[in-house]
Amino acid sequence: MFAVTWHGPWLPDMRQILGSYFEQYRAAVQGQTTGRMARRPVMIDQPGLLIQIGGRVRAFAGRAYIPDKLPSGVRVEDIQ
Repeated sequence: MFAVTWHGPWLPDMRQILGSYFEQYRAAVQGQTTGRMARRPVMIDQPGLLIQIGGRVRAFAGRAYIPDKLPSGVRVEDIQ
């Protein structure tokens, strides 16, 4: 797997979506919070993992991908 996307009324189970990358995601999200739950898009751009999550209640969307594993000829914009 090199990428996954989602669109739906709620956030998916990120542990299930990200598998072995979940702990990296969790640590990055914890590093972004300020003690209060923010309602803003999530952007994680780390070596080996890029995650974008946005939306509002009943309309969430996101994508997660591993930049180094993108197949030749696949652009980031193609991941929908």
